[in-house]
Amino acid sequence: MAEPLQNLSFDQLKNLLKRSYLQEPLGKIGEQAYRRTGGEVSPYQTIAGRSSVLDYLRQLLPGKLENTNWYSKLASQLPDGDLDSTPGIRRRIANQIGQIPLGGYEPEQKRMMSEERAFIERDRNVPSVANRKKYIDANQIVTSSGKDISMKGRPAARAAQAAGVIGRDISTDGLRNIWWFLNAPQAATQAVALQGIHQSGLRHRKTPLIGNVGLRLAATAPAVAAMSTAIGNIGRPAGYKAILPSEEDPRKTDSPLGELLSRYFLGRTGRLLPYDEFAKERPDVDKGEYQRYKAYQFNKQTDLNPLDGNFNILGALRGTTEGIHGPEINFMGKAIPVLTGILPTAAAIAGIRRGVNTAGLRLAGGGDLKRVAQLETQLAEAAKRPPAKGIDGDKRKKINVDKLSADLQDEQDKISIETFKDALKYGAGYTTAAALTGQALESIRRDMGRED
Repeated sequence: MAEPLQNLSFDQLKNLLKRSYLQEPLGKIGEQAYRRTGGEVSPYQTIAGRSSVLDYLRQLLPGKLENTNWYSKLASQLPDGDLDSTPGIRRRIANQIGQIPLGGYEPEQKRMMSEERAFIERDRNVPSVANRKKYIDANQIVTSSGKDISMKGRPAARAAQAAGVIGRDISTDGLRNIWWFLNAPQAATQAVALQGIHQSGLRHRKTPLIGNVGLRLAATAPAVAAMSTAIGNIGRPAGYKAILPSEEDPRKTDSPLGELLSRYFLGRTGRLLPYDEFAKERPDVDKGEYQRYKAYQFNKQTDLNPLDGNFNILGALRGTTEGIHGPEINFMGKAIPVLTGILPTAAAIAGIRRGVNTAGLRLAGGGDLKRVAQLETQLAEAAKRPPAKGIDGDKRKKINVDKLSADLQDEQDKISIETFKDALKYGAGYTTAAALTGQALESIRRDMGRED
């Protein structure tokens, strides 16, 4: 129970700021809770956990719109009735609106973190207060005595705590680490694909269907390949120079290995050819359209109105409906065409999710998931069971535990491999279909450009 409202002294506020700077994000407790109970930590949560500021904001924000008092009041005023009736349709729409994410932790996540803090407190082998003080709690202050003081109605305490969190994030490059990680389109694509694998797997069991990290990352290959192709990291797009152009022909390179490494490892792409050379490969683009596109590429003026066909956010994220590739999104200087880039990438992620779900259904129907659950239970019981009396008691227990562990690992490897194969198969299939469709639509668009 939190202590009654009371003012904090200057020394207490200074100590709170210092402690807030030293404390880790509360989400780290959530990750421990998931792993301790055999659950899978969301890739999004792992990425977000790098930033103290982001974790602090997630503690303060509602998880979804349905978690707000405004939505609860609105929903309570809607009439009940058959979901196919007019009032029912209104309620269904309201239910969908309630699912709009607001970025905060879900109530279930907050409950798990609260229970984990209580678990730490009950652990006699660990100093509970010291461990609880390691994690920032946006709603409460843990005093030196171990009591909780509520943050409600304490603006000075809130400011001191927030200042400590911001200072920690700046000095640890928390938000910037996330930005550095995601500013490559391939990294952002892989993160979304991993989240899709995570969410699809949770439909079938608490632990990952693809437990092997290497296989899980490999399963994202269709999506990463689709994005890499879209931004020109696999092959030279028509109308562009090679990254290491030869003197005789800028479309070719004298260093194939250097060209490959520059595209694949450094993420570099070639620049547009001069218009006279560009037009030889792209006759569908006239000189005026070419010049407008070059001006758009270097434009850093903020434009938050997408209705005019363009938008621009600090030059880092911009888009146009009239680029030389058709509609496109430009992220950190990398052009991503909608038809031949975003469409295949989105299809790849959908296919990977479909593959994981398909494998989960098949493995559940075949009893594989049930066998793993039984082995997990048997292993836990064998590990807890005291050894038989006698000299060989410990030895027999170890042999039994090792055998159950080996059997469990074999079954888990089987599930990982089967799920990986389906994820790769469906991901590649969806990507190919979408890529062919996108290329066909782009060919039609370019043919229309030639006619004009």
